[in-house]
Amino acid sequence: GVAPRYVVERAAQSPSCRWLDVRSDKERASRPLPQGCRAVHLPMAAAGGAWELRAMVEELLPGKLAPVVCFCDSGERAKFARATLLSLGYADVVNAGGRKDLDDLFVVHNYK
Repeated sequence: GVAPRYVVERAAQSPSCRWLDVRSDKERASRPLPQGCRAVHLPMAAAGGAWELRAMVEELLPGKLAPVVCFCDSGERAKFARATLLSLGYADVVNAGGRKDLDDLFVVHNYK
């Protein structure tokens, strides 16, 4: 499920934190990231899209010890992204939920 907000905030405060946007290209175009959010974009098509993530993630997120904050439109694909990253040996992966949750975080904090 979606991590409690304080868990997401703790991960996001790390200078090595990486944001992973698993929304589709269409979703990303219709609802851009909050100002200041620099996320790696790797679209994931529901639970079956884990193979796409497995194929590209080590190139896009090379450090397995750095926190990774996953998000999508609702938190559902981010849940599968989190599980996939954990199975690949990433140590600190958080499901931040949906795009609206991200807006709420960036209104309060200035994460990068």
